[in-house]
Amino acid sequence: MTSKALRWVALTATGEVLDRPGRLYYVRLAATGAASAILRDSADATGPVLLGLALAAAGADDWPKAPVSLNFLHGLHATLTGTATLSVGWETD
Repeated sequence: MTSKALRWVALTATGEVLDRPGRLYYVRLAATGAASAILRDSADATGPVLLGLALAAAGADDWPKAPVSLNFLHGLHATLTGTATLSVGWETD
């Protein structure tokens, strides 16, 4: 089996991450204060929630803590609050 290199997207505001299906392998929320991120299985904000991350103060939160992945079928949309950067590592299925 040949592994693929992850593709990366970084966001600093709410919006579409991807507009196609794939597999989510890594997410990092880094913030200068309290912040949160919600990832949905959709190219807009209407799909089911896949993952939520939250920080009570400045710092970073990484997902996953153990090696796992999540499929998404319709794209990814991120809703960000606070001053934060969301880094997403993914690949197509």
